[in-house]
Amino acid sequence: MFDQVRAFPKHRKAIDRHIGKQIAEARQVLGMSEQTLADAVGLSPAALLSIEQGRARITALYLFDVAAHLNKSLGYFYGMTEVTTERIKDRMLATEEEWLLAKVRTLSEKQREVLRRLLEVLQ
Repeated sequence: MFDQVRAFPKHRKAIDRHIGKQIAEARQVLGMSEQTLADAVGLSPAALLSIEQGRARITALYLFDVAAHLNKSLGYFYGMTEVTTERIKDRMLATEEEWLLAKVRTLSEKQREVLRRLLEVLQ
């Protein structure tokens, strides 16, 4: 997907418009003015308006601040629902569990016993 975004500027514009729309909608739901959000994140109201209208691209740093002030995850601005975010977290956890299991399988019996004791203490 990212190769397509780089290859076709129109996709970049569509993403900019989508993110801007998400920012505007989240801000409006909270009853927050453009001025209030702009001041909170260090943008001019005109710059925020350009971002919300998809005419300007927001940097990752500003998007992070906007997300915090609007109580949204970064994934929200890219169309990722909370369900999607939870699935990603589940996959990350599964990957970590697989890694841990692979490491445990390489332990000697004595090392496994030490690990068992450690886990009992941590519980």
